[in-house]
Amino acid sequence: MTVGVDVVVIGGTRPWYALLVLLVVVLVGFAKGGLLAVAIMTLIVGPLFGWGLWKWRRAARFVQSRGWESANCALGYVEFFYLSGGRSSRGWARFTPTGGVVRGLPKPGEYALVAFVDWIYGRAAGCRVEEGPYRGFMLAVLDPAMAKSASGELFISTPQGDYARAVVRPVGPGQVEAVVEAWLVKARAARLELVAKTPEKTHKMKLAESRGGAVREVVDLRGLAGPKVVIIAGTPRDEALDLFRNGVAGLGPGPAYALRLVLDVPLARDVAVEQEITPTSF
Repeated sequence: MTVGVDVVVIGGTRPWYALLVLLVVVLVGFAKGGLLAVAIMTLIVGPLFGWGLWKWRRAARFVQSRGWESANCALGYVEFFYLSGGRSSRGWARFTPTGGVVRGLPKPGEYALVAFVDWIYGRAAGCRVEEGPYRGFMLAVLDPAMAKSASGELFISTPQGDYARAVVRPVGPGQVEAVVEAWLVKARAARLELVAKTPEKTHKMKLAESRGGAVREVVDLRGLAGPKVVIIAGTPRDEALDLFRNGVAGLGPGPAYALRLVLDVPLARDVAVEQEITPTSF
């Protein structure tokens, strides 16, 4: 496969970030102890600054030289998580081998993306470079045509006479039709949600809502306008959030999925029913 699609690099430290860290160290050192403190702190932090620049340059060379074309990769699953929280920001990336090797980019496969404002989780079929100067880089090709679809049916009622029914049907790769029918007495609305439980966080995404009668929505869960090549070159940072901003996409393995039908009852606890689902190819 040749790359005429977007390339997203995760974990390749950006130069401005390394420079910002060095500048902060210099300013703090000057404020606390003058030029001597600046010199000492620079000697301590300087190697980290250089290491950050090297990481960035290494990832940039890989992209510019199309290093994936000659890379020998072990096949498996690429997985990552990043939470942006200032000093409490954290991220990780890992690879689970499945056996087999490939030369160059892996074929597009199943993928899962879950994100909400300041965090993102991803898992995709991909590979890890096993030798050469880019050893350890993880690669995946995310193609919306490979997204899975979902189906399910739920019913809910209350002693006050509220009743709702929800049906989800696949209508294309990563696309579903969600129908909510509601007969409401006390409740304000009936809401259908897709719940994705990742190893780190859970996200609930609204598929459809009825305030009485039947409501039909076609929801696109592909998450991407076109294929993307994802390169994980180190520990994820803020650039990971540029891949996918908010929602649930792909529906591949990694998260646990459920449909949740909720009756929104004013001045009382919501009434809800949940059904676990296993997304399948369309």
